[in-house]
Amino acid sequence: MPVLTDGKRSYTMKQQVFAIMLAAVAAGFLAQPLWAQEQKGPQIEIKEATYDYGKVVEGAKLQHVFEVRNTGDAALDIERVQPS
Repeated sequence: MPVLTDGKRSYTMKQQVFAIMLAAVAAGFLAQPLWAQEQKGPQIEIKEATYDYGKVVEGAKLQHVFEVRNTGDAALDIERVQPS
């Protein structure tokens, strides 16, 4: 079994890999707050992004209301809406 030494202790390859993995996981947890910062600006929130009318007779007039909210801290401009 490969053994590395630092002059005082001997470390097996498993111990070294475990230490590296532990350091990587700890670094990930410490870096997370940097990525999880609150976004500034408009934030769109749509409760129901799609709606299924089911079977529809051709020529029928259909209507549905989509609730759209701005949960951000700046004005939200909706420039284009396209039905499918």
